[in-house]
Amino acid sequence: MPRSAQLFSIISVLVIASLPATADDTQVITRLDDVTNAKNEVCWSLVPAVDTDAKRYRCPGLNSWRVEMVSTGGVTNVLLGTPAHGATPVEQLIPTRTIEPGQTIHWHLRNGQPVAVSLFYSFEGHLGTAQAVAVYKLAADSTSCIAAVIAEEKDRDLNAEAQRLAVQLVPGFRCGIDHPVTLGKQRAALR
Repeated sequence: MPRSAQLFSIISVLVIASLPATADDTQVITRLDDVTNAKNEVCWSLVPAVDTDAKRYRCPGLNSWRVEMVSTGGVTNVLLGTPAHGATPVEQLIPTRTIEPGQTIHWHLRNGQPVAVSLFYSFEGHLGTAQAVAVYKLAADSTSCIAAVIAEEKDRDLNAEAQRLAVQLVPGFRCGIDHPVTLGKQRAALR
């Protein structure tokens, strides 16, 4: 079976298994590779531009959403569709020498359509390695932007917080106009 057919089968199973009888507010999970350790299992390398050191990878998305990882100098950014004009990139919200995405994308659906994504990032903070979750808004025109970054804290459920923001913040968030929200006592490490 060709690789694309295998990926489609895996994603289809994840989608079908994740959808309840009513498709109002659901989540679907897709995977990313650990490109830092060169473990390419679900993503594939794209031919880089001649004038850049960036490494690009295409990964399975959901519905018509394109997912790419761009890795340059210790920072790996995940692009969902096309970044919205004026959107704040992850490296401006988590300014550190190393930023790596987690290996799971949580797609938040409304009536079967992706409207938000939550994605964990690991980064080097002033107290060592830390985690934050970025909540992306997905627009109908296939553009996206980060609406919020939530810092890891003791007793903070990052998944529950990301779900709350996907439902409450993302629908009214205006990419390129509104500044992304940063939450958590460690938010100083996120600026």
